Amino acid sequence: MLSCDIRPKAQLALVPESLARQVCWDSLFPEMPAELFGPEGEQEIVVPMVLILMDESTPERQRRLDAVEAYAQSRFFWTQTLGKQPVDSIGKAHVRFVANAQGQVQECLVNLDPVGERRDAFKLDSDLQARLTAQCKQINLRQMPGFKVGDKGLARGNVLVEYAPWKGGPQHN
Repeated sequence: MLSCDIRPKAQLALVPESLARQVCWDSLFPEMPAELFGPEGEQEIVVPMVLILMDESTPERQRRLDAVEAYAQSRFFWTQTLGKQPVDSIGKAHVRFVANAQGQVQECLVNLDPVGERRDAFKLDSDLQARLTAQCKQINLRQMPGFKVGDKGLARGNVLVEYAPWKGGPQHN
């Protein structure tokens, strides 16, 4: 991805433009066939962003709230770890953690895997994996959205973070 422009519509007024732009830069799209690109090797793609408002009476409300929390946690780990690392492939990092009630990480395991639509763009990078694990162990997880301590005084969780060279926008690169 080279650029991400938001074309405002009336409905976009419900969402800050900065959030819409962030979602755009965070998106992973399937690879496009080479014949769809122009002579400059570029192609403009217009993708609609569908916004679903949560109504109190919606039966799917909890599922959507869970998805919003998962996105917020993914962004948190992106900001704290992957966003600080150079990446040259497309993949997903599975982060499993155990932290104490103060948010200090006791255990952290990071696995890197390909994204289904872009398997050919994945490179297994053991150095990146080691750096991410080390960074994870330094995070204060009390700052993470949805941080919850269980009945044994520990917070356990799994977070999925997709990554690509363009993620985070041009200021990241």
